[in-house]
Amino acid sequence: MSALCQKRTLRKRVLSLPLMGQHRGGYDDALRTIARHGAAWRDRSFGSSRSRGSTGITAGIKLDEVVYSHMEELNGKFKMRATEATFAPGAHLGVHHHVGPGVRYVISGELAFTEGGKVTIYRAGDYFFETGNLAHTADNKTDLPLRILFVELLPKDWTGPTVIPPTP
Repeated sequence: MSALCQKRTLRKRVLSLPLMGQHRGGYDDALRTIARHGAAWRDRSFGSSRSRGSTGITAGIKLDEVVYSHMEELNGKFKMRATEATFAPGAHLGVHHHVGPGVRYVISGELAFTEGGKVTIYRAGDYFFETGNLAHTADNKTDLPLRILFVELLPKDWTGPTVIPPTP
């Protein structure tokens, strides 16, 4: 299957999740759906996984720009997207990965990031990199809000959420 077909298939799967079809391109809705319905859609499509099912995640795209630079091989093919997300105390983002790679910056609060069974705690001022293709979870296990900035490299025509369910 070509890379383009894989991207289209993933996008269709995300948009078929509860709420997604009604709010195409709604990043907030993608996060809320995964948080609220995580176990339901994972158990149905991707194998069993435990979820606390909490809500309380909001996000907004702050920048979405097609790349044009001195790196000509990237020009017009990719875009950079910056999204700021807020996790309420106790919020949980179920098993997911991302469309593209990116840098994360914890603005305030504390993030418990679980990948490959290893939990890493990121605090305000910390940066980290995600490849995009590795499934993980994200939790705010504190009683204070968590604010995090996602800066991602995406295909230029990508309009949907960048949080996607893992492939079976």
